[in-house]
Amino acid sequence: MRSLADRAVAFADAHPAISLVTPRDPSKRAGLLAFRTADPQASSVRLADAKVAHAVREGCVRIAPHFYNTPDELDAALALL
Repeated sequence: MRSLADRAVAFADAHPAISLVTPRDPSKRAGLLAFRTADPQASSVRLADAKVAHAVREGCVRIAPHFYNTPDELDAALALL
């Protein structure tokens, strides 16, 4: 799962319109990834339409990739942000 979180960090770094709220330091990260987008509600609608489990809390979109998620699944979810 750490590799998936690292992948999400790299995605946020490559997309200036998306801010990673989750700590970058792997030793301080949990399984939850939080992102700030220009429009969290619109991001949520896109994720929901694609059946991606997520939550919107405190202005952030949160996802929790698990060990059984593939990198392709995570990439698809991140692209919807």
